[in-house]
This record gives sequence, structure tokens and C-alpha cells, in this order.
Amino acid sequence: MANNFPFPLSLAIWAHILAGSLALFCFTIPLFTRKGGKIHARSGWVYAGAMVVVALSAFLITPWRYFVDPEGTDRTRAFAFFLFFIALFSLTSLQQGIFVFRFKKRVGAVVSIGSIGFPVLLILVSALTLIKGLASQNGLFVLFALLAGRTAIKQINYWRNPPLQSKDWWFFHLENMFTCCIATVTAFAVTALPRIFPQAHFDSIWVWLAPTFILVPWMIWFTRKYELQFGL
Repeated sequence: MANNFPFPLSLAIWAHILAGSLALFCFTIPLFTRKGGKIHARSGWVYAGAMVVVALSAFLITPWRYFVDPEGTDRTRAFAFFLFFIALFSLTSLQQGIFVFRFKKRVGAVVSIGSIGFPVLLILVSALTLIKGLASQNGLFVLFALLAGRTAIKQINYWRNPPLQSKDWWFFHLENMFTCCIATVTAFAVTALPRIFPQAHFDSIWVWLAPTFILVPWMIWFTRKYELQFGL
């Protein structure tokens, strides 16, 4: 896999693979450990660090694949664009899920580069992804562009409005970390599985949407569980 990339991009692709594997290994640990406990916090920060490496390495790899690769095809360029988009989607969700810790006790709106910068950028890239998806009749692009755009709008609205109750920050953190996980697993299904199992067929849109179908109900269940626990 790395042999197609010139040095030092070959290092970036291996960093992407290793960090992505670590993120996939770690992402369930915070869900099933005591919230706020040492294991939850430490595994969460390991996951966050791994995802930063995944996103930054994707931002290095994908422009070369899309614009420079002499052996590039429409298919490889589409994969590169989608990987860039998913990397931004996951990084935005991660940043929002962590940034909210600074404003647990806010009482009013918080509109700043830190709060809405990434969501605004995600809206712009989602619009471009939607246009490309409609033009190429790529259902994966269209669906994830709509999902990412909706997520970014919710993030902006969260910061533009005062909290309705004291645990708003908690559920905002939960939803964004889950969204980051969905993007992580989707990127793995789209880009890694076909390389790990080249004889299998992973080009069905249902395979690519499976992480969303599986993890969104899980997120809803966790949200409801803690709403009941907090008496909301």
C-alpha cells in the first residue's frame, strides 16, 4: 500500500494506518468505562491523539493522490476526495467534542474561531462534496455530505444559543465523539477493507453505510440511558 507513495508520503500512509488501527482499537473503551474515570480519560485521549494523526496524515496523502499521482484514475481520485472529506468530518467532531470541556458552565452563546471555525469549514466542504456527488451520481458522497452538513449546523447552533440545561455539554460531547467514531469506521470500511481483503467486494454503498446504521442506534441508546440517569 505504501509503495505507491513517494517518500516522505510513504511515512504518512503508514502513520495513517497505524494511528487508524489504534483509534479503532480504542474507540469503544471510553463507552464502557466509568465516565470521568482514569481509564475513560486516558483511553479517550489516546483515541483523540490517534485521530489527529489520522486526519493530518490524510490531509498530506490525499492532495498528492488527487492532483499529482501519475497513475491516478477517476476511482482513486474519488477515494482520495472522500478520505479528505471524512478526515475533516472526523476532526471537526473530535475538536467539538473536546472543545466543549472548556465551556461546561457557560450560560450564554460562545461564538469564536474555536467554537464554529471547524463547523463552518465542514459546511463548505460538505457543499462541495454534495455537488460532486450529484454530478457523478455518487450516493455515498450525497448521503455523507448531507450528514456532515447537518452535523455542522447543529454544532454551530449549539454555540449560538444558551444551554437549555446543565448537562447540555455532556450530551454534546457524547454525540460528537460518537460521530467521530462513525466517520473513523466508515473511512476504514471504504479505504482499508478493500486493501486488506482484495478478493472480497466492498463496493456496495450498504457496506459503507453499515457503520452509520449500527452506531447511530447505539448513540441514541446511550443518550437515552444517560437522560434517564440524569433525570432529564
